Amino acid sequence: MESDVCLGFLFAKPENKSPGGLPVSTTSSMFFKVQGENLEKMFTSPMKLLLAPDINQSLYCQLLCGLIRSEDVTQVFAALAITLVEALRLLEEAWSELADDVQTGTLNSKITDPTLRSSLSLCLRPNLKLAQSIRKECTADNAWCGIVERLWPKTKVIVTITTGGMAPYAPAVRKYGGSVPIVSGDYVCTECVLGFNLDPFCPPESVSFTIHPEYAYYEFLHYPQKLTDGSTVKLVDVKVGEEYELVVSTWSGLYRYKVGDIVRVTGFHNFSPNISFVHRLNAELDIAGERSTEAELQVAVQKSQHCLPASQELVDFTCHQDGQRYLIFWEIKNGDSLNPMILETCCCVLDTSLTERYKQRRENGLIGPLRLCIVRGKTFKALQQYSLEKGINPTQYKTPRCITSPEMIAILQAGNAIHALFAHERKKISNLPFDPVSSLSTARIQPSNPFESVEYTVEVLDFPWAGSQDDGTYATCIPSLELGNGDPWRRAADNPPAPRGSALLS
Repeated sequence: MESDVCLGFLFAKPENKSPGGLPVSTTSSMFFKVQGENLEKMFTSPMKLLLAPDINQSLYCQLLCGLIRSEDVTQVFAALAITLVEALRLLEEAWSELADDVQTGTLNSKITDPTLRSSLSLCLRPNLKLAQSIRKECTADNAWCGIVERLWPKTKVIVTITTGGMAPYAPAVRKYGGSVPIVSGDYVCTECVLGFNLDPFCPPESVSFTIHPEYAYYEFLHYPQKLTDGSTVKLVDVKVGEEYELVVSTWSGLYRYKVGDIVRVTGFHNFSPNISFVHRLNAELDIAGERSTEAELQVAVQKSQHCLPASQELVDFTCHQDGQRYLIFWEIKNGDSLNPMILETCCCVLDTSLTERYKQRRENGLIGPLRLCIVRGKTFKALQQYSLEKGINPTQYKTPRCITSPEMIAILQAGNAIHALFAHERKKISNLPFDPVSSLSTARIQPSNPFESVEYTVEVLDFPWAGSQDDGTYATCIPSLELGNGDPWRRAADNPPAPRGSALLS
């Protein structure tokens, strides 16, 4: 058996027909269809697995095929880091079922797609030794750090995009990959090829892509456009360090088409510019002219997530402009048991890590208190499923960082937030009469030491906390607070929260 095999996590949409009867398909799906026979020699999975309508079942089967050929795999591939992390998180959740399938040589009943079942029946054979090896590795101490190099010991490289909107998933890729080098793939979009990675040994988070001038005619609009008259800049006239919006005219007929990507010029390779992806156009929050871009929001989230313990890592996040405040949604692994004091610190760091433009407008009262909501597990999977039902190719799916869709907002709100709080208060509370770290009940409503000068309020929410409520302690500690439900100022000791309620920093 050939040893140079790639474990790839790929998806393709079935071909459709236009109203006039012409075949309609994505570029990647057409490529898989045309090159299917050749690709099956390169990848561990049969091509039929890629066309399954249920991507969760398809992902499970692709993992299973990769485990069956674990001794042959030399490369792990996913177009985007989010897909790779999703696959390895599924491995973390379903390793026992996968090991059972390997041991018995049968596919478990949760996989209901007949095409998947028939495809797997051709390659599944009972393998007790491999099943025992999988169980051993997945139950070891600190099992998921470096799991790729242990389950697929011949792996030489992980190929995936970890720049731009994929940067938040880079730490998880490193955790699962261990010492296996990570190489960024090329910069390709639906419209055309935008750039090639000519330096595979460059750290993936700082990679630049070299534009090939023969793949399309490239033009560049200054970003933001209000700084110029709106005229485009030619390929050879761009300046290092400046940001542009990409415009392409392609061989397939697109003329001066705005791709919607904002890129930064990092240098030149001969006369072709090297570019790095910054963020998507309009992926930003802007209440009072502060314009917090996707990249800037990601930096703030990255700083604040360091406050989380290792057992409660950030799964995914998104943002929404909720009136005059930022509303940030987090999904955290084991978020149900999150310590309220840790959540308070995360919220404070998040709010104070945004741009100076944001901070100035917060201080001036133009922007209200940022709100952080922790949603239940699988909420972002529901968000992904909604996007796929709208026609997005699973291989190209990216979690939207700045959402405006009412349907998506409804999905997040339906995630039944288990914790929610504001970062700052509209009225300052000073000279608080208690030790800020004397107990959990007081610490969760009092700013931690680094943020004593920050303004806070308290909101009463009907979300159950893990552990003791300590409502009595809360009522006696805080003499006068504004309640998040809009009630007037009053003495909390006179009106303690309901037994199921929890006082949160908000």
